Amino acid sequence: MKRTSNSPVPHIGCRLVPTAVASGLLAPVALAAPGDLDPTFGDMGRTTWEQYFSGPAWSVQPLPADESLVAGGHYCDYYCSYYGLYDTGFFGELSDSGALAQNFTDSVTNREIHELALQSDGKVVAVGREYVGSVNEFTVMRMDPDGTLDSGFADHGVWHQPADSYGQAVTVDPAGTITAAGTQGDSLLVVRLLSDGTPDPAFGSAGVFTGPANSYIGTHIVRTMGGAYRINVNSGTTGACSVVGLSPAGQLDNSFGSSGIASVGAPAASPASCAAMAAQADGSLLLAGTQGGHGFAARLLASGAADASFVPGEVPTRLHTATALAVDANGKVLIAGTPTGGLAGALVLRLTATGTLDPVFGGAGTAWIDVGKTPTPAINDLKVLADGRVLAAGDAMSAPLVVRLLGDSGSPGAGVIGVGASFVQVKEKDHQAVVTVRRTGGAVGAVSVSYSSGDYTAGDAPTATAGQDYTAVTGQLSWADGDRSDRQITVPITDDSSGPVEMSERFAVTLSSATGGAALGTGSSTLEILGDGDPAGQFDFQETSATVSEGAVLTVVVNRNYYSAGAVSVTLTPTPGSAGTADFASAPVTLSWADGETGPKQATFAITQDNTVESSESFTIVLSNPTNGAVIGPQSVYTVTIQDLTVGPPHSSGSGGGGSLDWLVLGSLGLARWLRRRGS
Repeated sequence: MKRTSNSPVPHIGCRLVPTAVASGLLAPVALAAPGDLDPTFGDMGRTTWEQYFSGPAWSVQPLPADESLVAGGHYCDYYCSYYGLYDTGFFGELSDSGALAQNFTDSVTNREIHELALQSDGKVVAVGREYVGSVNEFTVMRMDPDGTLDSGFADHGVWHQPADSYGQAVTVDPAGTITAAGTQGDSLLVVRLLSDGTPDPAFGSAGVFTGPANSYIGTHIVRTMGGAYRINVNSGTTGACSVVGLSPAGQLDNSFGSSGIASVGAPAASPASCAAMAAQADGSLLLAGTQGGHGFAARLLASGAADASFVPGEVPTRLHTATALAVDANGKVLIAGTPTGGLAGALVLRLTATGTLDPVFGGAGTAWIDVGKTPTPAINDLKVLADGRVLAAGDAMSAPLVVRLLGDSGSPGAGVIGVGASFVQVKEKDHQAVVTVRRTGGAVGAVSVSYSSGDYTAGDAPTATAGQDYTAVTGQLSWADGDRSDRQITVPITDDSSGPVEMSERFAVTLSSATGGAALGTGSSTLEILGDGDPAGQFDFQETSATVSEGAVLTVVVNRNYYSAGAVSVTLTPTPGSAGTADFASAPVTLSWADGETGPKQATFAITQDNTVESSESFTIVLSNPTNGAVIGPQSVYTVTIQDLTVGPPHSSGSGGGGSLDWLVLGSLGLARWLRRRGS
């Protein structure tokens, strides 16, 4: 896009200009590796700009000269802003190297952009939402090639759909009309605008089609060769995915599916929720999302019928959720999402036309995106370039992320070194914890990385002690040129089960100092030594103290932690302290859990109300008698402080006379008692 004085080039810090590029170019000559990270883009194929932009990248749009546009943002509700609700967005251009070349965010201030589309004249159409008054409004914008709003489109470059609505998808028609889809209320909304931004009267009802129930997630629109439209929706109540077919005139297309609507997923199975859709050259539709707690993909024929020849069996096996997809020029299908098994990074699969993994892509059909900033990046959009390279846009801890993978040409790099899982649990009886370290995204040249163990510093769990709970380790891992095999770091764990019962404790293993041009991915793994009580569980109070008033009912919470084999129970026994048994209900209470049951249980104890003026008193509740192999944990004593409802009377004296005033502090009960005493 053309640079102007209104779109300055920001200062690009060294963090965004990857030092790994030079190392990759000087590495030994190697054959292209489709699916590897492109070392000439960003920092080993990955780039973020959190100092400029906030929120996920929802859309990436390739430009003819190897640049690309990226846009996104987020909606801030009451959970993130005390002062009010708002939308915020960003829009920028990336150079071929992944640097931020131009920042056009001033054009989209206070508008979240969900998808971009490029017109043949170089103008850019964006769809999203803007918070206006007290609701979000479906918003369509058009920018000139210099990134400024097109004053000849709608209202100074912006079109709004009034009422509670949200634009999510857009396609530009050859005739210059713009068709966008999203949600209004709980229903699908599709609008077609003429080139000047006014609703097209030849489409739907005055330019608008309102359809079946639709949630605010995952709507996409594609245009068929015949000028019809296909829009995927997710039911707001069941989450079930279906595809709505519209004719060129914006009416239900009865030649598609059943009366214009095609269901996705087997009817007998749990509903499929679709996050992505793409069209193939023959008019068939590919969809991906989540079904039954795992990734899901399907293909519909142009008629809307399920395509039984497409069997993507590896998608539910490899992906926990599928979030984006694209189709390349050869009909191969790319699907991105969150991997199964709690592994770090995002995963991209490339499938053949029949749904099997493409063995020449990445590692036997899979490519890892290990960002380092977060172990759980999200991929929201995929685009395939003409030469087969892949652009992926998404989210890295609320910062925009863009990644470029190699196609069938280009020079691979040294890759990324990172831990395979950012969280590992181990029992003392295992005697060791194992951290897997991977080399992904490239394998050119010999590389190494250093590692060391250390304290867990997040503060939300006890830290394990080196030399007492585990043996500290340091060292270096190495890979030869071309070697992609995993490495393992083994940490000895101390079995002190004969000592006091312990809660879970954590420590960390951290990677550093990658050599040979490799970049760091997920650089740390938290290791948790599970608490004692295997296999039945460990009982602990959720809190260890409370202050209550006379006449109250005390509720205490007991957790069954870590394990859940067998039916178990534990007894809670109130024990006098400065408060005697007359001050509280002293009968023991037994709580029980079934086999496999976890979660908290509650017990209640009544506190006695009397009319005696006295200072605060306390007693304790003690856990005891765990059954069926369960144990009592360190938080086994609950201290209760009873505050008296009455406070002794102060005395007033002096030349003004008066005498004494008998008074109470505490609520309506105390006031009533004071009145009774005054009348006696």
